[in-house]
Amino acid sequence: MTLEEAKEYLHFVDNVLGQLIFERQCYLDFHNALIAQKAKLNLFISWTLGNYHRNLIMNLCKILEPRKDDKDKHTLRFFVQFCKDNYQLLEETMQKATVTFTDVTTGELHEHSIGPEMLEALHNVDFDADLAKIDMMHRKLKRCRDKRLAHNYKTANEIPFPPIDELHGFIDIIEQMMVTYHHLFREGIDNSGLKHPNRYGNFNLHLA
Repeated sequence: MTLEEAKEYLHFVDNVLGQLIFERQCYLDFHNALIAQKAKLNLFISWTLGNYHRNLIMNLCKILEPRKDDKDKHTLRFFVQFCKDNYQLLEETMQKATVTFTDVTTGELHEHSIGPEMLEALHNVDFDADLAKIDMMHRKLKRCRDKRLAHNYKTANEIPFPPIDELHGFIDIIEQMMVTYHHLFREGIDNSGLKHPNRYGNFNLHLA
């Protein structure tokens, strides 16, 4: 995988993160409606919350798990491992990094080195710590995903789902990593637009 392919790979992982953040906001909108309407628990509410909980676990696993031999499967863990394994290549690329700007008075193009800044950003990334965080999160989810969601084990009910608040914390950890890695490729990532209450058209939710 080249650095350009790695950047495209990162964009693919972005899509999964964006889905996680968007669906979290939909859940928060629903949860806030429950509180505002002082709704009592019923089958519809239980079904809705349960579906979100299960879907959240599956989508987190999708972004965290190892890729192994499946080259078509894109995961954050594989991307971070690629960066760690190709650290020297990243250093060489960062060292040569430049930006080009136009002189507004003469129209001339000027090239400015940003190698020191990019190298500092690279040296500040702790790939081992990020891999450890990814493995920790995946470890907490894998057994639940494998035995309760992906397969039908006799002892499945003995395996509790991690709390939703903890899973939402995982999303925040992943997003912060993505901000860091996008910066290495001289890109920004902004998911703030996905973090506001959604508009649902003429749909009114009456839960009380």
